[in-house]
Parts: sequence; structure tokens; C-alpha cells
Amino acid sequence: MSTPISSDADYASALAAAATSAERSLDDARIPIHILLTTQFGELNDNQEEMLRDAAAALDNIAEKLRALRDVVGADRAVSLARRDVVRIGEIVRALQPELLAQASHAGVSLIVNVAPGLPSTVGAPTQLRDAIRLTLADDIRYALPGSTVTIDAIATTDEIRITSCCGASHAASVNLLLAERLLSGQGARLEQGDGHTTIAVPRGTPPATGPAR
Repeated sequence: MSTPISSDADYASALAAAATSAERSLDDARIPIHILLTTQFGELNDNQEEMLRDAAAALDNIAEKLRALRDVVGADRAVSLARRDVVRIGEIVRALQPELLAQASHAGVSLIVNVAPGLPSTVGAPTQLRDAIRLTLADDIRYALPGSTVTIDAIATTDEIRITSCCGASHAASVNLLLAERLLSGQGARLEQGDGHTTIAVPRGTPPATGPAR
């Protein structure tokens, strides 16, 4: 009987290794740009300095996506090993608000955040839930059109807590959304993407009587 040449674990390992290698190559490119911007080898004109700063920003953006891609590979294992605890979704959204407001200001968009009072808790992996929410909301702000308004609403239904972000701009699933989806699916939550909006749905929950899941 023949056996497959590669398993899912082999592909995951190769993908993680490729992302790590690409990050090192990016560092090799970022270092000389940083030196040129901070060390006077000669006077840079405004156009040259702007081009170097744009190149540095582009490399940083690529590095962020590579880190997210590498994290996707280990997301399932991270969630399975994480300690479960009571998580207050409303507190997570409020804690993220200053960071999201700063990002929106930088992107030239307005941000409105509405968190319903008395939002119930869930049970899950706190770090992974926070990361999934941050990645999802930041992604919608990133793709919003300059001058537009992004609205974030956190509400509760009979059996779920729902965080919906409306940016008014449809976009394909990014690496950040893929990572967020993996972090959520391992906890019984889900990510839904529609026409100009994205929703995180987390089941309402109560602490298990025997303590956190292992």
C-alpha cells in the first residue's frame, strides 16, 4: 500500500519555515533602509526620504502578514492548549478601543463603538479570543475607505454575543481574518463575512462546575 509523501503536519511545518525564512530576508532589507534614514551619508532630498519611508512601511506591512501567516499554522494547537476561563467580551472591546481609534485616525476614517450594557460573558481562551477580536476589527479599519465611518456594535442575543464591524467596503479574506477564524473556531465561536461587514459570534457561557478545561 502506498502512503502519501506529505502529511498536513509536513505542509504546516514547511509553511512555518518558509514564513520564518522570509521574515529574516525582510530584516536584511529593513536594516539598510533604517541606516539610510537615521545616519547621514549625505543629504537626502524630500522625495528620496519619502520613498525610503514608504519602502520601510511596506516591508513592515509584509512582515506583519508573514507573522500572521506563521501564527495560522500554530493556531489550532495554541487554542487546544490554552486555559479556559470566564471572558468578558465587552471589556475586551472597550480595552481595544484606544488602539482602534488610533488606527482609524491614521487611516483617515471615523470610528464609532457601541457596546451594549450588561453584555454577558463567555468561557474560552482569553488571549486567543482577544487576539481574534483585535485582528478582525483592525482588518475592517484597514480596508475602510478614507473619509468613511467604521461602526462596531457588540450585542447579545439569546445564545450568542455578537460583535459586528461595518466598514462599507467589501474585501477578500486576509491572512489576519484567516488567523482570527482559526482562533475562534477552536472555541465554538465563528467568523462571518458579508457585504461590507464582519461578525464575530461567540456562544454565551458559564464556568464549568469542575474548573477550567484542560
